[in-house]
Amino acid sequence: MPPVLNIAAESARAAGLLSAGKSGEAAEIYRILLAAAPKNAALHFNLACALQGNGKFSDAISHYLMALKLKPDFVSAANNLGNAYLASGHPEKAAPAFRTALAIDANHQNALVCLGGLCLDGGQNDEALKLLEHAIQRFPENFNARVLMSQVCDRADRRDEADAHLAKAAQLQPTDAKVRNNIATRLLQSARIHEAVAAIELATKLDPTAAEIHSNLIMNRLYLPELSAADHLAEARNWNARHGVPRAQRFPPPANTREPERRLRIGYVSADFYRHPVGFFMAGPLAQHDRTKFGIFCYSNGRHDAYTAKLQHEGDRWRDIRRLPDDDLVRMIRADQIDILVDLAGHTASNRLTAFAMRPAPIQITGGGLTGTTGLAAIDYLISDRFETPVELTVHYSETPIRMPHGYVCYAPPDYAPPVGASPFAERGYVTFCCFNNISKLNAKVIAVWARVLKQLPDSRMTIQARPMRQVSTAERIRAMFAAEDIAPERLVFGGGAEHEQFLPLYNRADIALDPFPYSGGLTTLEALWMGLPVVTLPGENFAGRHSLSHLSNLGLEELVARDADDYVRIAVALAQDRERLASLRQALRPRMAQSPLCDATGYTQALEAAYRDAWRRWCGSSV
Repeated sequence: MPPVLNIAAESARAAGLLSAGKSGEAAEIYRILLAAAPKNAALHFNLACALQGNGKFSDAISHYLMALKLKPDFVSAANNLGNAYLASGHPEKAAPAFRTALAIDANHQNALVCLGGLCLDGGQNDEALKLLEHAIQRFPENFNARVLMSQVCDRADRRDEADAHLAKAAQLQPTDAKVRNNIATRLLQSARIHEAVAAIELATKLDPTAAEIHSNLIMNRLYLPELSAADHLAEARNWNARHGVPRAQRFPPPANTREPERRLRIGYVSADFYRHPVGFFMAGPLAQHDRTKFGIFCYSNGRHDAYTAKLQHEGDRWRDIRRLPDDDLVRMIRADQIDILVDLAGHTASNRLTAFAMRPAPIQITGGGLTGTTGLAAIDYLISDRFETPVELTVHYSETPIRMPHGYVCYAPPDYAPPVGASPFAERGYVTFCCFNNISKLNAKVIAVWARVLKQLPDSRMTIQARPMRQVSTAERIRAMFAAEDIAPERLVFGGGAEHEQFLPLYNRADIALDPFPYSGGLTTLEALWMGLPVVTLPGENFAGRHSLSHLSNLGLEELVARDADDYVRIAVALAQDRERLASLRQALRPRMAQSPLCDATGYTQALEAAYRDAWRRWCGSSV
């Protein structure tokens, strides 16, 4: 007869092995014990823990489920089941497991926090708020609860509370890089750009391996007026050296067949396939691509909304890659046999540049969401135009520019855009300037130039619409920046923005849009023009600072492009004083845009396809 097992002693030995990180050895002991006691819920739980520690999530889940079946009030099994589902990329199954844990113990710390985070991710903000408030009330020192609560409060426009929770999180874990990065985001939303960049620089020092934080640094340095295009390229190349080069040899080179004229597979990678500038810019090309010559794959790494469904319908294949590790993403792209892979994010949030660094496709291009050079050796081209990257500025890019014949993007105006309204100038007797851009684009130099414009037109007003302006402290800060330039507060109108359908009608309350610098408007400029507002811009060297230059030039409105700050003031004042010109532009801009290359999705897509084919032929070694 086999020896009688001392279950208690063997369980203790296995627990010791598990604590020592020897999960494989522990699992073997638990399997032997379960063979002798198959209905022991604790043994199923312990085996599941060992399996989970060894990365065998599917087997672990089976044993957690068995433990719960045998002991329905086993709260640790329910909680760990949720953790295992999360770790294996199944958040939709994790949430019910955490709810089961909370039904057993309403004060279970991990279940409260994890379910709160899942609700936040799923847009269930009210439930997330309730769960996380409960968690913090019971466990005020829980770091993750504080971080998540700051995000919930931010969404609810309880920004002072968001700041307080982040400050507490930073106190709890002062060396946590992600918290410092989150603090930077909050500073950005108060137009405190230099403080924000300093916070991100600290975060990159705390965790030099965090590619996403380093990307955030590159992105937000674009808001600093004192940095040059050469400075931005240097930092982008630093990113490549730190995060790109170490990944470059992880996979062998792509083995796509070199046939110059065959049907090509194009992959678009973006976190912004929703109601977002990139989503609006991609609507036309996705619909217009010639399917006899190109197969279109969309790799979505971000949020989804009703607009996403429209974009999904336009693509041939849709891949949700939000929880897919880089190596698995590369394997997916290789399995899809993508010939040309297009990054639509650059260094913006939720990019997948670390996957691009491993070159999943033979040709790799950045565009669409481009704010500047990526710095990646593995990205060959950037989609641009002669205004964004004239020949003399090519030196500031690691990629080779593909200069589209007109604009670098194509605008698809939303069908809910309201008609252009009557001139506020004619009704009020004074000009109203506006800026509806991201609040992070505002800086002391921009406001000083705008103040010069307002001073030359004593009856004029300035309106700024942006969601962060809902916070009193942010509005007061911007008002103080104008006050430092002797602009009285009654000449300023601040609004907290709105959902997009309600946002566009706000343009009907203004006459002229003033573009910020060094980071200009992109979609914001196109929307202002569509709503009948001329836009005055001052371009710089960087891609992000030349969007409005490109849009205005493609409309034949080069006279609104300034050479320097003095010229900016002159153009804005002269336009405000020319009532006939203002009235004419207000009525003419929308039909002019509709007939321009800016809204010509067919022409834009044909030019884009020609550029793809030329790049492919070069890769194949064939002459054009």
